[in-house]
Parts: sequence; C-alpha cells; structure tokens
Amino acid sequence: MKKVFSLFALSLLTMSAWAANTYVKVTSVDQLEVGKKYIIVNEEKSRAMGPITGGSGTNYGSYVDITIEDGVIDIEGTNVVELTAHESGEYTYGPTWAFSLDEGVYILWTSGNSLNSVSGPGSTGANASGAKWIPTLTDDGVILKNNQDINRILQYNASAPRFACYTSTQKPAVLYMQGAPEDEGITTLAQANALDDDEAFAFNGNAVVTVCKNGYLFLRDESGFSMISGVVDTFENGQVLNPGWEATKTSNDGWVRFTEASGLIASDETNPDLAAAIVPDSVDESLLNAYVCIQNQVPSFFPARSFVLPNGSRIPKTESLWAGNADATTGNYNVYGVIVKINGQLMFNIIDYEDYVAPFIPGDVNSDGFVNISDVTMLVNLLMSEGEMPPAADFNQNGTTDITDVTALINYLMSIEN
Repeated sequence: MKKVFSLFALSLLTMSAWAANTYVKVTSVDQLEVGKKYIIVNEEKSRAMGPITGGSGTNYGSYVDITIEDGVIDIEGTNVVELTAHESGEYTYGPTWAFSLDEGVYILWTSGNSLNSVSGPGSTGANASGAKWIPTLTDDGVILKNNQDINRILQYNASAPRFACYTSTQKPAVLYMQGAPEDEGITTLAQANALDDDEAFAFNGNAVVTVCKNGYLFLRDESGFSMISGVVDTFENGQVLNPGWEATKTSNDGWVRFTEASGLIASDETNPDLAAAIVPDSVDESLLNAYVCIQNQVPSFFPARSFVLPNGSRIPKTESLWAGNADATTGNYNVYGVIVKINGQLMFNIIDYEDYVAPFIPGDVNSDGFVNISDVTMLVNLLMSEGEMPPAADFNQNGTTDITDVTALINYLMSIEN
C-alpha cells in the first residue's frame, strides 16, 4: 500500500491537462494513494457518480454521462464527484468524500454514509463504522463494500437511476484513478523491429526462443521474428523469455538485429507451437530471422551454394554464422535453419538436418501418387513373394499387411468407381 503524506504529488499532477481531467481504471487496491483523486464509474452504462443528493439518512449519488475511450475517461466539463485520498486527520467533515489509509483502506462519506442506506448503531457520522466503504478487488474491478455490512455494496441502479448502497445485484460501480494510462512500452517484436537504429528499449512482451546457437538468439512472437546477437547464456527451443529485458535495435542491409541485450531470463512458461520450425512454400523478407525447415533435400544440397524452393525461389546458402558441414552422402533430408540477409541476399543458414520420411497415401503401394488397380497388382505380388512391404501397403492401417488389405483396397476402388 502506497502512503504519500503530502499533496505535493497531486499539485504536480494538476499542472497538466491529462492529470487534471483524465481517469484510468483502478485494477489493484495497492494503487490507492494519498493525494490522488478517484471517481466511481459504471462502465456498462458509461456513467459516473455525480453530486450527492437527498437528505440525512437518504443520501445517494446522482449520475453523469461520460465517455470511456480506450479505457480512459475525460471528465472535463462534467460535474463528476472526485474522491480525494487523505491521510487520517487531514480530511474535512461535510458533504465530501475522502479516503483514509491509516486504519486499513476505506472510503469515508464524511457527513454520514447512508447512500440509501446502512442502518444500525453508529451507521452515520464521519467516524462511524458504517460510514466507511472498503475497496475490494473483484472481476469487475475495485468495488466498494460497506465496513459495517459487507453485503451492502455501492452500485449503480440503472432503473432509478442513481449510485447507492444495495444488497441485491445492481450494476457494478468501480473506481477510476486520476492520471494517464500506463505506457506498456514495447510489447511485440514487430514494435521493436520498427524502432530507429541505435535506439535502446525495454521489451515488455513475451518472446519465444526458436534457436540459440553460437551467441545468436532467434525469437518469435505472434507479430513476427527477431534476433539477438552476442548472447552468452544458452536457451532452449520453446522457452519464453521473461518480460523486461533490454537491448538496442540495429540493422544492416535490412536485416534487423538486437544488440547489447541484458536481463535475458527464461520463464517457466514454454510455447512449442511458436518455437516450431516453419515449413514455407516460399521465402521472402517477411521471414527474416525465422526458424524454418526445408524438406526433402538431396545430399548435393549441403555443399551447394543454393537450392530451389517449390515455387522456384532460390535461397543462397552461406558458410557464415554456423552453416552446416553435413556428412550425409545418401538419402534425402529435412534441413533446419534460419533466414538472414547478407550482401543483399536472403541466406539460409543450416543448423541441423534429419532423415526425410516421405508421406505416403494408404494404398499407393507403388508410390506413384495414385491409388488404382496397379497398386492391387503390386500388393498381391509382394504378398506372394514375401517382399518388403512399404507403409502404404497396410491399407486398412491395422499394423499388418495381408490379404485383408487386398480385399479392402479392391472394395475401395470399386466404391469410387461407382
């Protein structure tokens, strides 16, 4: 709980228009602070509490129409009632509101708190138990419960209409605090990528590690990709970095990088989906710093200078960074790497590779891409010769290949012909 025993901060705030007129939602009781001002708001109807009306024992709050735009309320030109947070002994008695933070947090209606109403001994008067309204955090926001009867809550009655004390369910009335909305700063990699070169920043979002190797840390979030160079620690694929790390944005030849990073700490959270390698149909600059997988590459790819993607785009390979020196000599491979840019060219830098397992179509025994009578013939021949069975020969996918697969395959072909 913050306790500021001076109104100096408040006087500074009133020097600027946004501080004097704008209010943002209170999302924690810990935000309550002596010297600040607050208003009571029903967000659903876009109304705030206005001047207190009624007489002794029947007081309630009138309403004022307001506009809530991007979570901010500008009360300029309205007669919204502002609640001022005072330390004990500093507030004045009369038809005003005040916070008192010395005996636990509560709001004090200083000329009696009826607000239609809390009854019972000591329910009225500036120092009475029933005159205190305790801020409590709920799913709606910070609401006000009566200290004497916690079933009574300051709410908004849209049919009356007014702000008053109710035990039945009315519209929630929550607290807003004077000030500008907090600037969350840089929360996405796209925002960081768009900064000017040599601009330092703190990253307050969640970025997922895709690759960490040889001092390079590649990241991804929902907005895109980035890379940090000069990383000393090791991070695992899928780890989420804690928000708050700092770096400087730089770029070279259109390739964005972050340097001079500090505070890189992995959280307990992981995100394997964002960390997984992308399998692109083509590669362009939107995939700079992306972790990708190029499938079904022949061994000659590895020493070659470039390879052709399915759509004909050529991505040169470079020996810089950690380009792979593969010892593969036969077979086909899935090759994993990152897309960078050097000397005006997009580069695919190899990180790892694995055997390529061709997808198969059940029933396509001869692997020609079609399922037809020739597959039945080949399957019968394989069964008779006890030859090696390809995975597609197990047409009914029961784990074994036998005459039942021949029958199922024939029935399938007859059904599609009809």
